[in-house]
Amino acid sequence: MSRPNYRVHLTFDGERKVFVARVPELLACQGEGASRAEALVNMERELDALLANLAERGVRPPLALDEEAVSGEQRAVRGEG
Repeated sequence: MSRPNYRVHLTFDGERKVFVARVPELLACQGEGASRAEALVNMERELDALLANLAERGVRPPLALDEEAVSGEQRAVRGEG
C-alpha cells in the first residue's frame, strides 16, 4: 500500500513554546518539537505508527485532501430560481 500524501499544518504554540505539526485528515496525528524540523519528524513517526495500525486492522486510511475525487458537478443553491 502506498502512503497517502497528506498536507501538514505547522503552527507555533506561543504559550508552550513548541511547534506543532498536524495532519488535517487524521485528527489524532500530530507531532511537537522545539523546532519545525523536530515537530515534523515526530509527526512523521506518529503518522507511520497510525498507518501501520490501520493496515493491521484492515482499515484503509482516509484519502489525502488533494487526492479526493472531484466530480465537477454543480448543484443548485436553494432559493435561486
